Amino acid sequence: MLENISLWIDDTSASLASAGTGAIWVMEQSDGWMGRSQRTLTFNTDGESNIFSSTGSARLSFFGASLPPSKHPGADRSAGTRISVFGLTAHLDESRSFLASIDDTPATSHDLPLSPQHPFHEWYTSPDLISGWHSLELSALPVGISFDYAVSRASSETLSHYPTPGAPPEVLVIDDSDLEGIKYDGSWSVAPERTAVESGQVLGSGPFGGEYHYSCSPGDSFSLSFEGMLFSSAI
Repeated sequence: MLENISLWIDDTSASLASAGTGAIWVMEQSDGWMGRSQRTLTFNTDGESNIFSSTGSARLSFFGASLPPSKHPGADRSAGTRISVFGLTAHLDESRSFLASIDDTPATSHDLPLSPQHPFHEWYTSPDLISGWHSLELSALPVGISFDYAVSRASSETLSHYPTPGAPPEVLVIDDSDLEGIKYDGSWSVAPERTAVESGQVLGSGPFGGEYHYSCSPGDSFSLSFEGMLFSSAI
């Protein structure tokens, strides 16, 4: 039984929108990003006073689902659902904070992770939430931060709550860490987090979930059982 199912929300999703005025989100396309694009917050001027806005905002609507109890030791099974946002913080030259509000509650302050060696981060994770529709508003975001994708906990019924179930930019993702749903046979190993960086330039977001399974032994295999109409693998 699959138990580590996520709802992947790409930066092209209609569920993601700018909130208010300020710096603007500019799409950057590359095969290295999840969904082949990301959005980076850039300076914006009002066109009259020539005053540049150095912060911006975004609003995201999503449907999250609680997960059943796990049989696998050490699995993350806190109650409820949650949302996480992934992107670059490499272009920020100093430690910065931003504000986050869930379902229009009072905003709380959060620090952005900064690490030149690992510039791609899960830079926001919500507290646990009840199953259902939620809204996330991110504000006071500094210019230079990027939004590649967001991930929330999901169930097999999650996509039925979206207008075009089963079609990007909202799709269900089964991570390689799902040891209940994926059976590995042979000498498989887990590789640590890896972000594609060359000459100081970030070329991609790295593997989904931060790690991946790999094998160099001929004949090794894995099996996966799922229910649905369409399946695509990323290797």
